[in-house]
Amino acid sequence: MNFKELQSFVAISKYKNFSKAAKALYLTQPTISHHIQTLEDELKTTILVRTSKSVSLTKAGQLLLIHAQKILNEKEQIHFMFDHYNGDISGELEIATSTIPSQFYLPQIIKDFSELHPKMKFKIEKLDSAGVHDKLELSTIDFGIVGAKSSQEFFSYEKILTDDIVLCCDFDNETTALTIEDLKTIPLIMREDGSGTKKMLLKALESHGIEKDHLNIFATIDDINTVKACIMGSGKFAFASRIAIMEDVKNESLKIIPIEGLEISRDFYFVYNKKHTLTPLSRTFKEYILSKV
Repeated sequence: MNFKELQSFVAISKYKNFSKAAKALYLTQPTISHHIQTLEDELKTTILVRTSKSVSLTKAGQLLLIHAQKILNEKEQIHFMFDHYNGDISGELEIATSTIPSQFYLPQIIKDFSELHPKMKFKIEKLDSAGVHDKLELSTIDFGIVGAKSSQEFFSYEKILTDDIVLCCDFDNETTALTIEDLKTIPLIMREDGSGTKKMLLKALESHGIEKDHLNIFATIDDINTVKACIMGSGKFAFASRIAIMEDVKNESLKIIPIEGLEISRDFYFVYNKKHTLTPLSRTFKEYILSKV
């Protein structure tokens, strides 16, 4: 067996699809198929179960994957060591994250890390927490940033950010403070159903006896920047991440309205799959992002 065959096998285990694996490795599908057949012939066993809809690993394939990842990581470690020696670290990291970290946290982290390692590339995908965990479990991404933890023990979490969910409105709005009961009457713009902000808000309101149907919801919008644009110059209100609106508050285009007896805080976590060995590049980025906490 050789590195290319093992790379093909690891890619198929990652994407569960021959054509996607071939595309990721810039190879043809017949080449990928040949690599797998060669491995199976050499090992005298079946490592993949192929159906018309999916590809999965046999028990032998699961065993091979553990060692294949170690071998390829050792290979990458050698390249990484000499790249580092020559001041030439390069590669690509795939990260999935929810809206707030993707727009208001991760860009600066990537910018600063790229200044240290200018040949680095990133692929950023915006997903809710469930989607991030699904991708991490399949190892189709390197890391995630989530606002909710999974019960699965193979995920490792590090808190990197704390945020508040606050009520905001146009800066010239004459409202100065509200009670929880007042929330039933003001015109609200809400985030979409998959939004972490909305989930935490509704949970907090339910603890005070207020259901979603009690609210005067004017519109539901799936983008925080669109939400802010709809609030400005209008009499509408919205719950939003404090981090997401701080620049607007400083610029006096929005203001935060305190609500007596209602405070909503949440943490964001840097998460990775402990079952899969981190590559040297992944480990370097992990150490960097955690050093900024």
